[in-house]
Amino acid sequence: MRRKQYLNLKWALDKICDYPYKLDIDMGRRVVGHRRAFAATTDVNTLKDHYLPMLQEDWYQVLMATSAIPTLFEGTVAHQGNEFIDGGVSASIPVQEAWRQECRSIIVIRTEQYVTEEPKLVEDEPVAIESPTWFRGSLNNLQLQWQDKVDQWSGDWGAFFESRKVKASSLKHAEQLKLLNGGRWLFGSGDIYRLSHWFGERFDSGLADMLMVHYQTYSLTSEFIKNPPDDCFIWQIAPDQPLKTSSLLSDVDDILHDYQVGLDAGFRFVENYNFAKQHKALTSSNNDLWQPHQAS
Repeated sequence: MRRKQYLNLKWALDKICDYPYKLDIDMGRRVVGHRRAFAATTDVNTLKDHYLPMLQEDWYQVLMATSAIPTLFEGTVAHQGNEFIDGGVSASIPVQEAWRQECRSIIVIRTEQYVTEEPKLVEDEPVAIESPTWFRGSLNNLQLQWQDKVDQWSGDWGAFFESRKVKASSLKHAEQLKLLNGGRWLFGSGDIYRLSHWFGERFDSGLADMLMVHYQTYSLTSEFIKNPPDDCFIWQIAPDQPLKTSSLLSDVDDILHDYQVGLDAGFRFVENYNFAKQHKALTSSNNDLWQPHQAS
């Protein structure tokens, strides 16, 4: 980032499609079967999330679009007449869309430890006094209201962002680098604004708007997860310790460590799920219990 060099996604995808990796799209289609799989993207013009079907004939362009991380990837990805960037800007955890798609048992797989305390909302965001009642159109309406207020936020954002930069300057560089570990890509764990000095002059109003949208939508998503609609249940699979890998150029030992951490988290979920099923239906057949080797 300091050298203003960008991530070449096309080269990366071509590499994993070639020997010895040989990305097998046909196998992916067989595993998905009758189920549906979507990739989250963000329309760069509206900063609203879009969900593109995966593993179809345009799978290559879809993977490019959902991986186009701002500041790491140069420009945007053109697809179906729109310009897209990484879906993490507007939907880092797309549970609301899963609910809109009639999913009622939702499993969230996270790379960050789950914490109950979330960043404080900026003054413009309404604070829920009581547990919210989620309606199908309520999420869209709130996001539309926030979109209308982007210009207003841009004026207030400067002072808020500068205060974060001042706070960041008092921290050691090594502590700042840890924010890349296992986080929500650019907008990673904890205080997301400590990395601002990395971007220098490349931190423009467009990136500031992306940060605002991410900050607000992530807060709404966290509230949705803590207080889901009455007709659905949300499980979370998360590591029990901070990950060691960074966003780019991680050591092999760190990758293997984090792989094992994720595997352990998955096994814990399977065990807890089976225990809950057995507790709920002691006298019924247990043939539907999940096994670790079965696809979720």
